Amino acid sequence: MANPLVYFTNHNCCKSVLLAANEKLNLGLDEKAMNLALGFGTGMKVGSVCGAITGGIMAISSYYENDPRMVTVKTKEFIKNIKDKFGTLECRELKAKKISCEEMVETAYNTLLAIL
Repeated sequence: MANPLVYFTNHNCCKSVLLAANEKLNLGLDEKAMNLALGFGTGMKVGSVCGAITGGIMAISSYYENDPRMVTVKTKEFIKNIKDKFGTLECRELKAKKISCEEMVETAYNTLLAIL
């Protein structure tokens, strides 16, 4: 099974979730597509929406690439599950609550798999 924490040793939170999802779900994303995740780590580099969450949304978009309605449905479900668990989607707020990046990477990935 793909493990996003293995990728997290060398990649940011967003790319780690996307790499693991690509492997597990056979999304067929190449390295150039994966590198789109580079600017989304650490809450888009400014502590905004957590990169692990963004990586999950990227995976949802790829998984349902031919069904925009399902992208919307699953993205909303994914976000709701994360927000229900942590109370926020913001990187800076998660860090203030002492929630580690590793926990977010793992939670985002497991939540992604659970809703697909």
